[in-house]
Amino acid sequence: MANAHLVDPQERFNAIDFDPRTEHWEHSICVSDYTCPECKYQVRFSTHDFYGDRTVCPFDDQQRQIIESARLLSASDREQCLDFLCPQCGLPVRAVYRPDSEFAMGAYTYKIVVVIELHETG
Repeated sequence: MANAHLVDPQERFNAIDFDPRTEHWEHSICVSDYTCPECKYQVRFSTHDFYGDRTVCPFDDQQRQIIESARLLSASDREQCLDFLCPQCGLPVRAVYRPDSEFAMGAYTYKIVVVIELHETG
């Protein structure tokens, strides 16, 4: 059996704010590393990950149901998620993010607001 744990994103990511403008202004990409609590493997994310296909989920039905019962996405806050499995140990992880500040018509910065991890229980 697995339990979902809600974690402050600052405990797992070394940065939680992503600003697409830095690519144009500073010729750099906002990146952040997620550190797996189980195996310490680091998974790197960039601003480009917020534009990907959200229809493919790496979780099985039971994992998805447990994660969604722990915390639903807020439609009013336009929350979305990055779902992934740790490449080293397979820990299911959902990073919930939302648009933070609009800097141009329909263009936003993004902020990770919570991390949901699915840990196996004894």
